[in-house]
Amino acid sequence: MAMTMTMTMITTTTTTTTMTSPGAVGGRTTGRRGRVGGMMPRAVRDRSTEGYADAATAVNEGLRLFAGKEYEGATRAFGAALTMSPSEDEARAARYNRACGFVKLNEYDAARDDLIAAVNEHNLKFKVLMDDPDLDAFRSTTQYGEVAAAVKGGQGSNTMVNLRAEAQEPFRFFKLYLFGGLAAGAGLGLFIIGTRLVKALQGGEGAPDLTETVTNLGINTAGLIAFTLLLRGELKGREQIIKKVEREEELGRLGVTLGDGEKSVLFSRLRGSYRVFVVAGSEEHINKTLASLEKYKEKLTKSKVVVLPVSMDKTDAERGDLPFGQRSRRSKASKTTEMTAAAAAALLGDDKKLKLTPVDVGAWQKWIINQVELSGFDPTARDVFFGVAKNGTIWKSGAGIPNWAKMFEELPDEDSLQGKVTGV
Repeated sequence: MAMTMTMTMITTTTTTTTMTSPGAVGGRTTGRRGRVGGMMPRAVRDRSTEGYADAATAVNEGLRLFAGKEYEGATRAFGAALTMSPSEDEARAARYNRACGFVKLNEYDAARDDLIAAVNEHNLKFKVLMDDPDLDAFRSTTQYGEVAAAVKGGQGSNTMVNLRAEAQEPFRFFKLYLFGGLAAGAGLGLFIIGTRLVKALQGGEGAPDLTETVTNLGINTAGLIAFTLLLRGELKGREQIIKKVEREEELGRLGVTLGDGEKSVLFSRLRGSYRVFVVAGSEEHINKTLASLEKYKEKLTKSKVVVLPVSMDKTDAERGDLPFGQRSRRSKASKTTEMTAAAAAALLGDDKKLKLTPVDVGAWQKWIINQVELSGFDPTARDVFFGVAKNGTIWKSGAGIPNWAKMFEELPDEDSLQGKVTGV
């Protein structure tokens, strides 16, 4: 909802906020009943966004229009406030609330720019962006990742990738440092021995022993080659794990809808709480896969596993050629997707809050197709599954119906030491 303004901080709330006076920012009227004067005719409301006495008046009018779902008028009012020499609090409120209005209008690029300015120029805390329900739709877009990478206190995609890569292979950095140092030492030693070899070949009084020098030259050459190969292997391994984590981060930025409502969150919000089996393919394949899980209902609940069905039918794929993860509008789940999601939730005792449906099926399909091509199995396969661990790593994947007995056998218990250490 609209942002609450005070002299010291800005918080998001479900209440309507007003400014006490043009020159001060402070008091607020709580609840939707706090609006004064009731609803105005559209023509009057539109004219009220022009000719404000000051920035505080414009911000208050924008908040009122936002509460009345007049998002175009609200964004104009907030924009007007920014042109009227606003105070720091007024500018912060105008920037942030205008961004919320842009999100409601599906203008994600404009929302991105305002949010970056609100954080970097007006000291809005990044946590506000993470928690505000009015930004739920925005958090499932690529523009949100751009905001996180650009603002103070945000976690840019590169930073997150590096942190998760190090967490998956904690000793990789130590080995890179060790082999790099040893290779550098062997190279330096080779240079020194080379100068000694020249003196040994020249002979004369005080010249190094030729046999000993050649022996040392061979040892350092062998060491340099060995440590260089080891270093290259570690660098190649790091490159591979970085690519893997980047794919997992792309997965985390896809959106899912929880339950029967309209609340959408990033897939990454499930990390730490649930393991997810992503079942993708035709309607027939998804139904067969869900049927094969019937006898594992108890294990699903005990292991905190939820199932996300993603239809790969052609009718769903032909939604337009938008860039990966970007939506010009919130795409609605197809009837097939809704039915398979309900069937998946039924495996968990019809717990509605554990019913998952993909937001923007086309973006999910693109990710799945790319992941299939990178996973090494038949690139034409579309009936596939992915097991996503609680820490967000892709734990298992394959084509066809999984061997559930083996998967549950290998799945660590929720409270086991292995589960806590590995994050699976």
